[in-house]
Amino acid sequence: METGEAAPDFSYLVDGRWRRLRELRSQGHVLLVVGAGDAQLRALEAQREGLLRLCVVPVAVLDQRSGRCRATSERLGLHFTVIADPTRVIAAQFNALDERTRLAAPAWFVVDQRGTVRALAHASWPETSWREVAIGSLGLTPGGATVNTSYHGR
Repeated sequence: METGEAAPDFSYLVDGRWRRLRELRSQGHVLLVVGAGDAQLRALEAQREGLLRLCVVPVAVLDQRSGRCRATSERLGLHFTVIADPTRVIAAQFNALDERTRLAAPAWFVVDQRGTVRALAHASWPETSWREVAIGSLGLTPGGATVNTSYHGR
């Protein structure tokens, strides 16, 4: 997966109902975090409100069964979508599997509302805040308005 490519429109099960990535994109841009541990999940929760003000929906994909994902969310007090991916199908679609262990590896993706991957990283977390990552990759102003960074003159 590379910047500029279409993100896979994966499906996932939540509360007994199948949903798709496009449903999340209908709410705003999506910050998709794969293979996060407790520290990264807490950081994402701490920045959740700032992301939502930018119309960026934070989502975590964990290689856990749904019951364990729910328990992790409750234990950490998470208020964003956490998707169970015990068979690592979603992680594989985003090339976010450790080559040796085949477990979900740390990775993150910024997907715009059209479904295009605007930024990503594998095997590392950003050195800046998630909010700064979203602003930079989506061309947003700190207030949340989109900035047109291209000119198509006629």
